[in-house]
Amino acid sequence: MKRSDEKFLADWEAVRRRGRLKYGLIHGPIWGVLVFLIHGLFALTDHTFTEAYLSKDAGIYLLLMVAGGILMYTTIMWPINDRFYRKKRREGGMQSHTPGA
Repeated sequence: MKRSDEKFLADWEAVRRRGRLKYGLIHGPIWGVLVFLIHGLFALTDHTFTEAYLSKDAGIYLLLMVAGGILMYTTIMWPINDRFYRKKRREGGMQSHTPGA
């Protein structure tokens, strides 16, 4: 097994112990803010910097993207990472030590 796979297995096992909710609350807002920033870059073609990033509408959009990031990123990425984790565990001949595996 590659060293990167071993690192992923160890890291994901720690994430699984902390749980899906904590994973979503940490990673979802990061994803939402990134989407907001990238969207703002495209908005700069039609709007000023203040309108794109500092207006009331931009603040509302940021909150929606953070909430969407929590819900969507977690819903999509948790099963993908967990499936990869279980596959690599089987390939490596190691049994999971976390519940739900």
